[in-house]
Amino acid sequence: MPLAAGRLRHRLLIRKRNASGRDSSGQATVVWDEQDAIWAEIKPLRGEEREAAQKQSAATTHKITIRHRTGLAPDDRLEEHGSQGPTRTFEIIELLNINERDEAMEIMAKELLL
Repeated sequence: MPLAAGRLRHRLLIRKRNASGRDSSGQATVVWDEQDAIWAEIKPLRGEEREAAQKQSAATTHKITIRHRTGLAPDDRLEEHGSQGPTRTFEIIELLNINERDEAMEIMAKELLL
């Protein structure tokens, strides 16, 4: 069964790591390149769900559901944007192809406090 569009209320930007940047003193800096925009459902983990997820990774705070897509990796980031710019940033912890049907993906993620 395809993912209902009404559930995907959050617009996210996919960011890929690009370590080629340098600061004014010549030190390598991490630059996050914008790749694409997607629609997603974002749910904070709670109770038993959070406890189970934290057994895999202590950092997991949210479950993000999107339509299936290739090219995402655990070292990518997702940014939610509001009218004033980025509002939340998520680090991808784990990617799951729901029912292995290439229709939808669950992303276990950690919200970063930047």
